[in-house]
Amino acid sequence: MIKSFNLYDIPEQTLGTSYGVGVNDLERGIAPASYFVKWHNILERCYGNNPEYRAYKGCSICDEWLLFSNFALWMDEQDHYKKDLDKDILKFGNRLYSPDTCCFVPSALNQLFANKLTGQYMRGTFLVPSGNYVAFGSVNGRRKSLGTYADEFEAHKVYLTNVLERINGWIPLVDEKIGAALLCRVERIEQAIANRTPIREL
Repeated sequence: MIKSFNLYDIPEQTLGTSYGVGVNDLERGIAPASYFVKWHNILERCYGNNPEYRAYKGCSICDEWLLFSNFALWMDEQDHYKKDLDKDILKFGNRLYSPDTCCFVPSALNQLFANKLTGQYMRGTFLVPSGNYVAFGSVNGRRKSLGTYADEFEAHKVYLTNVLERINGWIPLVDEKIGAALLCRVERIEQAIANRTPIREL
């Protein structure tokens, strides 16, 4: 059951329509502020004009969640405290926010799979003036250089190996459903390395 809570005004919660599609049907104080903020944020990503969310172009929200009370009821049943709402860990390439495709995960895990626009170079690499490629990744939560390589794919491979280590570290820490999805990602990345196939999206 959704608990009574005092709502704050970021963003302002008012009854009515958000972004022309979402309907807030709950009076103030019915659902926690964090529920409304999560719902409002996914509406903004899918239907707003914020250039920071250009990677979400083409994403949408299922009809059920266009009604705030439905989203709030779902969120109330999830392990969501201090976690991010993710739409594509459970289903690779997913563009739909829905109860079947979304889950709450720690922010660090969510950022690992963030859909970053990688530009002209393979993901996790950049070209330096010497003509070599630098691989970068995360070590103990900090972005680090992972070495310099003459071959771009070799740099990309080092980056992907770093990603694999981080994913494998998360598998024992998440629930079974998310862990199974992470294992699928591991298999996909390992196959890409074996076939020397660059990956733009993790």
